[in-house]
Amino acid sequence: GITEGTYKRGDDWILGSAELCKIEGFDPIIDTNPATFQPDFPISQIAIYAGWYSEDADGPFALPVVEFQPGAFAYHLHSFSAATLRSTTRNWCGPLLAKGATCTMGCVNEPSLQFTPNIEAFLGRWVVDGFTFGQAAWAAQAALSWQTTVIGDPLYCPFAKSPKQMLDHLKRTHSPNLQWYYWRVSNYLQAKGVAPVELENFLENLPITDTSAVLTEKLGDLCDIQGKPESSIEFYRRALKLNPSPEQRIQIRLVLAGELLGQNQTSQAIADYRAIIDESPGYPGDAAISNKIATLEQKISSAK
Repeated sequence: GITEGTYKRGDDWILGSAELCKIEGFDPIIDTNPATFQPDFPISQIAIYAGWYSEDADGPFALPVVEFQPGAFAYHLHSFSAATLRSTTRNWCGPLLAKGATCTMGCVNEPSLQFTPNIEAFLGRWVVDGFTFGQAAWAAQAALSWQTTVIGDPLYCPFAKSPKQMLDHLKRTHSPNLQWYYWRVSNYLQAKGVAPVELENFLENLPITDTSAVLTEKLGDLCDIQGKPESSIEFYRRALKLNPSPEQRIQIRLVLAGELLGQNQTSQAIADYRAIIDESPGYPGDAAISNKIATLEQKISSAK
């Protein structure tokens, strides 16, 4: 949320990164609040993370399980993010790797902001241009010094294949990531201005959508954009039956409860909130959910 001054550059890098990822078919969550994500914020199936500014891994990244996808890149901008790589709780690089990130970058000592990796330049080279991890990390640095360290296979190059090569590979290997390919295609077309109704038809006509919580949730989102809440509710409920990941399940239920409240289906929204508590023991947002249930029940009681 920084709009002026020396540190605006850090925000600009991260916001530019989000825009690059959106153009390339990812679906970025953009948070401009001063604080980092709270522990109860559900983040599911993370491919790329870039953020700042906290000394040690916190919020959802300090929980016992973080849903990094295989191959994920994660980066937290901090002057001492790589001060140690041998701790699963201190700084950021060690904890991110311990929780499942495949590669990261960080600083072992104060380099000043302008000499930290330019994360927008990194993702531009890695995701858009298909550079290797090592090449992209090199290109992201205005100056080379001992303050910055890069952790990961320097030859890692997940974005070098053309879309057709990737699709052929995923089909040939019967990869579960085929759903993510179509998800990215849908997002890419959406960023190019294709109408939500056309994207809805595209996804509904894919056989894989019938068994994919990811693509079915996307259908719910597309219906919401079109102002079709009943269809949106139906798709979210269908996605919950298709074995979503634990964090995705929480995420869907929170959105579904909001949709139900928007349709004045308060009792069903309460049931949905209760399901979060029942299905996700240890969820950091349990207390807030319980308070929300109590408030809604009081509202129903007062209306009688």
